[in-house]
Amino acid sequence: YYTESYFKNWRTNSSNAQWERARWVCPYDKLDAGLFDMELDKGKKLVCGHWTASDFWRHYNNLPFDSEPNYRMFENDTVIALDATTAASDMVNVFTFEC
Repeated sequence: YYTESYFKNWRTNSSNAQWERARWVCPYDKLDAGLFDMELDKGKKLVCGHWTASDFWRHYNNLPFDSEPNYRMFENDTVIALDATTAASDMVNVFTFEC
């Protein structure tokens, strides 16, 4: 059985099996659950792909799941979501990091 609190110390207290399960779950659920608070406190953002940006648009704008998809890159204070669902949108989102 999986709960958010079970993986609170994922950096140091997770087995390989737990890591395999946890890494393929919804990133904004993990973000909202506080699993990246250490990084956010340092001014970092979660940058992710392989999870459609449309879901981020829906989640953070309280839109229904069946609302019109928005394939543009999503960005707020905590996350950048890149996945444009290219097979459906014919788009590829690109983000350039400057160092």
